[in-house]
Amino acid sequence: EVILLQKPEFVIETGRGVSTIVIAYCLKKLGKGKLLSLEHDTKYAEMSRNQISFHGLDGIATIVHAPLKEIEINNRKWLWYNTALFTINSPIDVLIIDGPPGHVQKLSRYPAIPILYSHLHERSKIIVDDGRREDEKTIVALWEKEFEGLQSEFFETENGAFVIAKNSADTTQSSE
Repeated sequence: EVILLQKPEFVIETGRGVSTIVIAYCLKKLGKGKLLSLEHDTKYAEMSRNQISFHGLDGIATIVHAPLKEIEINNRKWLWYNTALFTINSPIDVLIIDGPPGHVQKLSRYPAIPILYSHLHERSKIIVDDGRREDEKTIVALWEKEFEGLQSEFFETENGAFVIAKNSADTTQSSE
């Protein structure tokens, strides 16, 4: 629904799955937009590439195998997708956060916003899957505290989801 309403030019998805196919089909229906999907596991990246190809969505969706790499954010070490393996040349209209998996580390998906925030614009939407999990609730609360202008809304889905919007009046990162 967010994809069809926002009509994005550029979507990034962390973690791939059935949602990758659904997003690509939505973009195809809109007649515009590209999807960049990050996957840390070689096997699943290749499976997703095959599914994208099978559905004829190669020109819309790109699956990048980006193994998890240690990075540092706020003096803490995290594992997150190797950013050297992909390039972001356009502002992110919709960011879908469904990876890395929760078992990788505590607050596994936290690095997404510190790393990608500068690529978002005042109308960007962020969707966080698995919103019922305590880690995701904590992550969203941290982002709202650390990045001015982020406002979340929780949606009752199978696993719960947050949709986060940027407040166009203030889109600067807070200093902590």
